[in-house]
Amino acid sequence: MNRISQRELLPTAVKNRSLGNIIKITDVVEGSSTISNNEDLMFTTILTNNMSANIIGEPEWSLWQDSISAANLIPNGSGVDMSQYQIMGPWNEWTEAIIVAGAIDIAVPKFVLTSRIYIRNISSGAATPIIARARLRYITNLLDVT
Repeated sequence: MNRISQRELLPTAVKNRSLGNIIKITDVVEGSSTISNNEDLMFTTILTNNMSANIIGEPEWSLWQDSISAANLIPNGSGVDMSQYQIMGPWNEWTEAIIVAGAIDIAVPKFVLTSRIYIRNISSGAATPIIARARLRYITNLLDVT
């Protein structure tokens, strides 16, 4: 009986092909708002694949109090008392969101990713500026996103 070496198992036409960088990253987006004691707000990002192709992703959020510096990072900044805030999220919306298409609200299709984060000022006293920055890591089978 002839033995087959491992070198002979693969066809000679097989080429080493890489998938490349399949995880994409969006540009950083930024928003800000001022919240007073016992007020809350929610920051939202919407990523749409204009080719109507599937998309799945994960948000990366950063929140700051007053200005963007390491000391003001919520929740781990040295100048931030975390007992002043409640944060929920981030999370992805897979059910429904408002997508404006001529003033029509439609359910979120599989080619849209909506990400949100909630923050509530529970005891920081006066009105406090909150700054949010986000970017999304995503995978899609056809690439044309906004």
